[in-house]
Amino acid sequence: MSDGPIRVLAILDDAEIVRRLQDMLSDDLEPWSVVVAGSLSDGLAGMLSEEFDVCLVGQHVGAADALGFIELARRSGGTQPIIAITGGADSTWEARAVRLGAADCLRLGDLDRERVRRCIRYAVERQRLLNELERERYLLAALMENLPHSIYFKDRDSRFIRISRALARTFGLSDPAEAIGKSDADFFTSEHADAALADEQRIIQTGEPILDKEEKETWPDGRVTYVATSKLPLRDREGRIVGTFGISRDITRRKLAELALRQAKEAAEAANRAKSEFLANMSHEIRTPLNAIIGMTELLLESDVPPTQREYLQMILKAGDSLLDLVNDILGFARIEAGCLQLDERTFDLFDVVGDTVKMLDARARRHDLELLCHIDPILPRMVIGDPLRLRQVLINLIGNAIKFTEQGEIVVDVRQVDRNEREVMIEVRVRDTGIGIPHDQLDRIFEKFTQVDSSATRKYGGTGLGLAIASGLVQ
Repeated sequence: MSDGPIRVLAILDDAEIVRRLQDMLSDDLEPWSVVVAGSLSDGLAGMLSEEFDVCLVGQHVGAADALGFIELARRSGGTQPIIAITGGADSTWEARAVRLGAADCLRLGDLDRERVRRCIRYAVERQRLLNELERERYLLAALMENLPHSIYFKDRDSRFIRISRALARTFGLSDPAEAIGKSDADFFTSEHADAALADEQRIIQTGEPILDKEEKETWPDGRVTYVATSKLPLRDREGRIVGTFGISRDITRRKLAELALRQAKEAAEAANRAKSEFLANMSHEIRTPLNAIIGMTELLLESDVPPTQREYLQMILKAGDSLLDLVNDILGFARIEAGCLQLDERTFDLFDVVGDTVKMLDARARRHDLELLCHIDPILPRMVIGDPLRLRQVLINLIGNAIKFTEQGEIVVDVRQVDRNEREVMIEVRVRDTGIGIPHDQLDRIFEKFTQVDSSATRKYGGTGLGLAIASGLVQ
């Protein structure tokens, strides 16, 4: 139907009737377009051209009866409303005309301006609504027939009243109509059917939708599938809830991939814990005889031994100390990775722990001609509760690392207060040195295990690459 004046095709061969209709449909305020066809064949061609909104056809045009025209027009695909104009009160003919597809019938004796206009407007509006309804039906049918997701409509008892072609295939049905009157219990096990029924009845009772819920579908043959489902209340024109409708999207492949990934992650974590536990146990086993070797070597050095043998013993002691440092690093890191490390809580003197640690490493710094300085903010409390052993271990790693990579200059340990309340104090320990430094693009790597910024540094300075990783793990 056009947006402008109503376009009328009049198939009439009576000049007087044509003149009367043209007078009735002539109005400056509401112009109507009227075209006259003098034969049924011309009228059919005009109707099929879809240039008109409504067709008026006389009961007899020439020797032909309009019933044949109405039937032929509908078979040929003409959708415009047809109004038949009869010469008398032949109700049987009028009924046949309506059955064949006429929108209405007008009798010549009843023709007047308002009646004709009202009949035409009603027929045109009715056809417009029918066209919109047909378009909605077409769009719904396209959705139900072609969308790969499962769509359903159910009544208040959760029985299917319509399902999509995709859902019919999922149910193993050749025709979606085969599901009408059935429920989920006819296709799934009770594990899924009962849960779906409970959800739908809750929607009917509350009117609240369920959106993007992951559902596990269990089938009688043992299969398990997963879907993401949205379910909503189905309402009638008055807004009353008469059932539910929903759409389900299959996510089985994604869900199985997630389950496989979770299992692989758990297996990897278990393997990593087993590895760390093995390293921790082995490190203990190695450290015991190693301590004996170092202890016996130190005892021999305290005795009166020839210079050559003393030199050999000192080499053994140095190698033993290096090996013990390596084993301690591996043991500490393994315990952190295995989650076996427990922080202690005891009262200790913060100033003494930091000061004693710096004094212990001062001799090593002097052997490298380095100055080791320490500054502790006096506003810090002396007595605190924490783990002094782990604090000392972090300090030793940081200061030892600074000594190792500093050839000249100084190392400064600065301990300051960051935050404090009635129960807790947060301190920051900074170790600054005049050593080789770290490029900015490598800062993230230095806390990784077995990593040093420059691979040649391992050969020059030694070390396992675990010290900073252990310090980072302890702090975290």
